[in-house]
Parts: sequence; C-alpha cells; structure tokens
Amino acid sequence: MAGASAGAILAACLVCKVPLETIKSSFMETAAEAQNWALGPFSPNFNIEDYLKLGLEALPHDAHIQASDRLHVSLTKVNNAENILVSSWESREELIQCLLCSCFIPVFSGLNFPTFRGVKYMDGGFTNNLPVVQQPAITISPFDSIVDISPKNKEKKPVYINIANEQMALTTANVVRLIRALVPPPVEALEALYQMGYVDAYHFLQQKLSSLRLGSQLSP
Repeated sequence: MAGASAGAILAACLVCKVPLETIKSSFMETAAEAQNWALGPFSPNFNIEDYLKLGLEALPHDAHIQASDRLHVSLTKVNNAENILVSSWESREELIQCLLCSCFIPVFSGLNFPTFRGVKYMDGGFTNNLPVVQQPAITISPFDSIVDISPKNKEKKPVYINIANEQMALTTANVVRLIRALVPPPVEALEALYQMGYVDAYHFLQQKLSSLRLGSQLSP
C-alpha cells in the first residue's frame, strides 16, 4: 500500500491490521475537537500533531516490522521540494515520525518543520499525492480524479489537470473538498461522506466482479 498525508496514515493502519472502526473513530474525534474552537483547526490552542500522535497510538508495537516493504509513504523535502517514498523503518517511533512528516502542512500544522532521519519534510501530497509503486493497483482519492475509486461529477465531464501526480477535476466541488480537508464539517456530514466512500468502493468492486464473470464466460 502507498499513500500521502492522511492516506499514508490510513494505509499504515490497514497494513498493520488496525480495525477500521478504530481508524474512523480517531478521525471523527479529531474533527469534533477542532470544531470546539472559534477558529477550528487554525486555533492556536489546537495542535493537529497532538491528535495525530494520539491516533497513531493504535499502531501495534511491531508496526515498523509489519509495514516495512509493504507500506510506501510519500514525503516532500523542504529544502528542494523533492519527493521521496519511504518503505522501511528501524522502529515504531521512526514509522510514526515518518507519518507525521507526510501530514505536515506549513502554517496549518505549525511553523517548525518536522524531521525524519535528520532531514526536514512536509506533506507528501504536495509532490506526489497518488503514489503507485506497482501494477496492477487500485487507486483511491477523496477528490474527483482519474482513479479507480473517488467521488464523481455525474452531471457533465469536467476538465482534468495534473496536480502532484494526480489528474484532478477542475470543479467547484473539488475546491469545497479541499477546504473540508482542512476545516472539517460537522460529524454528521463526515458520516455522510464516509457512507458515500463506502458506496463508491462497493460499486467499484461490483463492476470488477462483473467483468471477471463476463471474462470467464467468454474464455474458450
């Protein structure tokens, strides 16, 4: 599995067999806590890194062993904006620090860039938001993009542009999704988004299964 930012955290949890309900609850609780402040997650009293660390406590003691060579985390170097993919770690703490680097958005996350192995990094989504390390692959995005699973604009065919290795639709809905990624809506709206993602994934799997059945019927 591979991912950037929150996608890297999700991938890490899946690789390490953290229950999906635990992952969902952590994201929901963080969003709810942000809404307790007048400025939301931009409040000086709200430190997103503290909540990320709390959520990452769900990773098992041998997470670095389970994740090595199975997880690829996208990072962006601060000094030259180079993207790197990390896939091995010496300790659980090193894995967690790598994930925190992949999620760091300047100003939003703070002003002091985190370091990993002595190098300053920031959000991997700035340079490679859709890391693919092998084919075939199932690609997933919370934005309307040219990937396997994502929300789609069903009314008309949008224009797509390449942003950080991802072909994203140039739509108002995607701008709203980007804002929601930083300023989460109420928990009820997040629950609705969660259900929409579930339905999109379900339909994708249904289509793949139908294609496999059709292929087996046509084969000699």
